[in-house]
Parts: sequence; structure tokens; C-alpha cells
Amino acid sequence: MGTTLTTLSLYGIERSEIELMLDKSDLLRANNSPWLTIVPPYESAPDCVERLSKTARHLTKESNGAALLFFYFDDDMFSCELYENGRKIVSCDNGQSWAKLGKKLGELFGDNEPSKAFRYASQCDSLDEQLKLLEETVGAALYDTYDEEPRKVSRCDKTLREIKAREALLRKRQNKFHLSELDPDDWPEEMKRRQVLFDILSPKYKEYNLYQCETDMTPNVIPGSDGLLAYTYTIDYQKYLNKLLIIAEKSRSCRDLAVFPGTILRAVWQTKSGETVIWAIRNITVFSPNNAEPQVRPLIY
Repeated sequence: MGTTLTTLSLYGIERSEIELMLDKSDLLRANNSPWLTIVPPYESAPDCVERLSKTARHLTKESNGAALLFFYFDDDMFSCELYENGRKIVSCDNGQSWAKLGKKLGELFGDNEPSKAFRYASQCDSLDEQLKLLEETVGAALYDTYDEEPRKVSRCDKTLREIKAREALLRKRQNKFHLSELDPDDWPEEMKRRQVLFDILSPKYKEYNLYQCETDMTPNVIPGSDGLLAYTYTIDYQKYLNKLLIIAEKSRSCRDLAVFPGTILRAVWQTKSGETVIWAIRNITVFSPNNAEPQVRPLIY
């Protein structure tokens, strides 16, 4: 597991008012003036987000100050929420646009530097670089660890200039390439099949998890059939229950067979009489073309 932490940085709010809202284990750091930062212990990080959110609402309700609630999860993502006048007014994370946050911070600081800097958030090449851009634009150590020395973060454009310089070099490179859309007829066969599956199941999005269809489902070509594909669709991971989707690529029709337990092996085929046979881990199941009750035949080892 990576690092998970939460901090609340406050701007334009009296220290005495903040101290009244502290939990007994919280630290209050003032090494990045004019920001004051509440740093809870590591072990309470996931649980104290709601508490710090209430603190931000309370402290900004009766003042002209602002608060930034920062949540960093498992070295994988972070989010940042700006509070003013007792409410959350804008938020961003490492995967979405920072334009609204930049505009609001610009109003707070009285300049347009945040808006300029945050245009480049999507050009960062790592989570760490995004975090540096955010902290230097704000002038606060949002990523502040409970058991280490406080960090000093000055409001500057160091990381922004590095990003701009890298972008300039990329534009000037000799072997630069241009992206162009590939005609669907030229797609790889696997991609074509995925698209067919997605197109067929999209109207049934309430019944099927389309994300699973995009990532986890591998087709089995059914021997003895005219272009039929079999996909295993998991409907309950805990009980290990699956459905088998039968897709006809030519007609783009789809039908699903009864729910059954166990993992399908690659031996899925269709007999001359039209029966669909599934070889699962514990049994063979035979589905008749007339929709009769499927026959389950235990495997004998």
C-alpha cells in the first residue's frame, strides 16, 4: 500500500479560530504563510475527510477566508476542494480539468497566475509533477506528512517553466509524428470484435456492465458454427456466477444462456444439431436450440 493522507490548508482565517476546531491529535503548521495547515495523523486520513470538510465549512462561513481540503490516496490519486462562504465551491483531482479551480484561486489571490498554470495540468508526466504544479501555484504544502519535518513551499512557477520547456522541445523534435484516425476497416481483428460487442450491448447498459465488456471479456470462437463467438460475462464475482453471451458477428445479434457456476474453459462448441456445449471446470452443460432446459452433465475424472 502507498501513502494516504489528508490536510486542510486555511487562508485568511485567524489562528485562534482554527485552534478551537482542532482534534487533540491534529498538528497545526504555519511554515507556509499566509496558509495555516491542519495535519491529522496517518491512520485517520481516510476517516477524517468528512470532519475536515465540516471544519472548512465552519471556518469559512463567518470570514472572508478560504480553505483547501486535500486528499491523497495510495500514491495513486489526489483531490483538492476549495471552500468559501461556508460551502465547497469547486474541486479538482489529478484526472480532470483544473480550470474552475484556477479561476477561483485567481480571484482569491488577485491575479491570473493560477489560471495560466493550471492549463498545463494535463501536460504533466506524473502524479508528482501535477502535485508540484498545484502546490507551487497555491504556495502551500498540501502534501504534508504527520511524522516528518514540515515542508516549505514558495509560490512560484518553477515546475510550470519545466513543463513549458519540455513542451517546446517536443514541438521542435525532428521525428515528431501526427495522430490520425484509423479507418475501422483497418482496425486489428480483436479491436473490431470488441467494438461489435460494445455496440450490441450498449442499448442494454442497465443490464450489462460495459466496462467489464471492454476489459475482461475474451471471445471464444465456437467451432462448428457460422461465425458465432462466446463471451463469459461474470454477474457475481463472490458467488462465481457467469452468463455466456453468444454473439453473431454478421447479424450482430446476441443471446445469453442460463446462469451457471464455474469458469468456462476454451472448449465451447456447437454440434451439428445446433446444441451449444460449454465445458466448465466441474461439468459440461448442453443448451438446445429449442430453448429447452439445459442439461448439466458432471465430468468424471
